[in-house]
Amino acid sequence: MDAGILFWKAFCENGESELIDLTTIEASMTDSVVATLPVINPSTYTKTISSPVVVIKSEYRRYHHALKASNEAMPINLLYGWGLIGYWGGVMFLGTLWKVGQWFYYLRFNKSKAKDIEKPNQSSQGELALPKSLAMLRHWILLYIVIPATIGTYHQRLFWWSNIPNRLDSLIVFGFWALSIILGFAGYDTFSGNPTVTSLPEQNWEMLSDRTAILSYACLCWLWMFSGRNNIFLWATGFSFQSFNIFHRHIARICTIYAIVHSIGYTVEWIVYYPKYFKSLKENWFIFGIVATIALSIMLGFSSVFLRQRSYEVFLVIHIVLALVVIVALFIHTSYFGTQYNGYLWPTVAIWCFDRFLRLVRLVYCNFSVFSGKAKTTNASVMYSSASDVIRIDLQPTASSLKGRPGQFYYLYQPYTLRGWENHPFTLGAFTNGFEDSSPNTPEIVKKKVTTTTTAQLSDSSDDAVKLKSYRSSSLSNTLTFWIRPYDGWTKRLRNECIKGGGVCYPKILIEGPYGHTQMLHTYDSITMIMGGTGIACAVPYVQDFLGKSKIAISYTSKIKLVWTVRQPEFVEEVCANDLSAAICDQRIEFEFYCSKKNVPTNISTSVHSSDEVTKQIIIQSGRAPVASLIAESGTEAKLSNSRAAVLVCGPAAMADEARAAVHQALKNGCRTLDYFEEAYGW
Repeated sequence: MDAGILFWKAFCENGESELIDLTTIEASMTDSVVATLPVINPSTYTKTISSPVVVIKSEYRRYHHALKASNEAMPINLLYGWGLIGYWGGVMFLGTLWKVGQWFYYLRFNKSKAKDIEKPNQSSQGELALPKSLAMLRHWILLYIVIPATIGTYHQRLFWWSNIPNRLDSLIVFGFWALSIILGFAGYDTFSGNPTVTSLPEQNWEMLSDRTAILSYACLCWLWMFSGRNNIFLWATGFSFQSFNIFHRHIARICTIYAIVHSIGYTVEWIVYYPKYFKSLKENWFIFGIVATIALSIMLGFSSVFLRQRSYEVFLVIHIVLALVVIVALFIHTSYFGTQYNGYLWPTVAIWCFDRFLRLVRLVYCNFSVFSGKAKTTNASVMYSSASDVIRIDLQPTASSLKGRPGQFYYLYQPYTLRGWENHPFTLGAFTNGFEDSSPNTPEIVKKKVTTTTTAQLSDSSDDAVKLKSYRSSSLSNTLTFWIRPYDGWTKRLRNECIKGGGVCYPKILIEGPYGHTQMLHTYDSITMIMGGTGIACAVPYVQDFLGKSKIAISYTSKIKLVWTVRQPEFVEEVCANDLSAAICDQRIEFEFYCSKKNVPTNISTSVHSSDEVTKQIIIQSGRAPVASLIAESGTEAKLSNSRAAVLVCGPAAMADEARAAVHQALKNGCRTLDYFEEAYGW
């Protein structure tokens, strides 16, 4: 009885009527009285009903079905919304488990090293090898899920102007799309003969519109989380920033599609079935719902690869402004229902504020200090080499506890400019951690010898080489080094500033960080590093880290092979004469240098003399590095020696995709101990 009264009350309100007071009638309805009431069929009864009646069971079931469908629709929608939220929660949980497993392995490595501290660089297989069953499972996961590309060999390269995730990310994204389609368009309790909403299309539009509204809101939390720099799952799962960018984009597409379907649904319903649409256009909550949908759609359109690559700052400004518009518009839109939907919106605000707050904390921590009684800020020296066409930035942050580590990247600001809000991410290229400097041997002399008659390009760079050499100060302060290829925007303006200063300038530059992951490469017996251009910034810190760990016997690595392809051979000379000077003279590290630029000397040799009077000659070969054959050789060697090998890649898209395909082939050939690490060359 109570449920029936509630139903009729809602039914009357929907028809803009008011249900009569049924209190006295309800009190007199005993079983004996009900048995005496006339039974009618509402669909055929044409007389006016002025006294209580009983509806036949078939009609009662029809009304009960309608009542049940109406009452259960919203709880189901909320449950499905939690399904979308839970999907990404499950992905993050599994990623965290994988990361925890890696840390247990790392602790096992540390324990084994503590036992054999007097035996550095021994083979890791005896103590770190996994049980056979786990090794086979791990090999299968790497071979079929983690390493291969999704479409051919496309991953870093664009395929039809689209970023193609690797297979693991693709499976995660595919699962999300499949779940979104199922939850969005299945399980509606609509039926012909509904006494309250007689039209079946109207029922479908109404339920579809309500469902997609909830699901769109359910996407917001993860959408904002995955877009932030201080996403806690970056360090919890070990997923790359690039992977989270991919997740963010696909969540944004689903969220926008849901919003569009919701808007279309209510437009159809309130124009075709109810004369409410144009009347509602006068109300703020309705208008701002339209604004939110349009803003989401514009954001999606302006997030294309074409715009991001050609005018990233324009994309970023549009994205931030429209994101704020969306949140404000959604608060106003759902204010019509009170605070019922604020539980979806306030977490996004909290995530955004948390991310921005931590950015500010990092900025202050890295760049400002007053503990010594005098205010200090980050010191920066910027040098542009015309021969190598590379900007070198050396920063000394005020935070003494800020240590350079492999795999780190930082955001750089130049605040005292017209575009001081701009900030750009750059991989840490080299570091000196005060007394922990792992590259203490500063080169004394750099002698150049060209084996062909073309010497103009090399001789032109002599002044720059002297500048680079003289800049290496004897200060024991922490120094972070970045190499930047100038293109448009901020990097171009910074290059011009250096040129005006005679090649060197000292602007005020602030850093924000560190971000990124340090891979446990020191647990591998051999490492092959495939680098391209300024991607060398990924390799040098690992080389420096290897030299430092080798001194205290906490590295298993006995061999490193660094292969670097550049367009300007002068860049190789500058890096080798400075940041790789100690490594060049280390017999455990093998170097191969290639110059891909046409019309340059075919073989350039350079002799580097370090302070301990060790001399090493480097040769820069013409052409591109044979990436596939180098990785195949590493895989074969690891398979035959039953040792653990790692391949680290950072370079142009084509190089990275070739390396990934080569590693996949090595795994197919039976090498179970080869791991692949890829650092994004840009995003």
